[in-house]
Amino acid sequence: MAVRWTFDHARKFAEIVLTGETGEEEAARFFDALEAANAQPYRKLVDAREAVPKIDEGILKLVTARIAAYRNPGPIAAVVDGAYFDGLARLFILAVDAERRTRVFRSIEEARAWLEALERETISQ
Repeated sequence: MAVRWTFDHARKFAEIVLTGETGEEEAARFFDALEAANAQPYRKLVDAREAVPKIDEGILKLVTARIAAYRNPGPIAAVVDGAYFDGLARLFILAVDAERRTRVFRSIEEARAWLEALERETISQ
């Protein structure tokens, strides 16, 4: 399976792991699960270090449409490995209009720290 996920409802946190090549059907299953769990506004950690660095037009359309439909899609921290994948991740972020709420990282620790800082900001408001 190319997409695995867990939702922590108490912390309003989603962790998504991509391995190999993700197909459109797998991406749709993830978004169906996200919506069924009402986890769209959760902070999301996407670990794509083991994913195949490729953006498929069908997946891009699916993800763009699903995220655009969310009232509050929540922040996304994407962890990638390598300059080529970093460029693809940034292109993807621009395509889904997620620049303000999304960051690309090279380590899980940095990504978690950013998401935790956002959680602390939300709690203190």
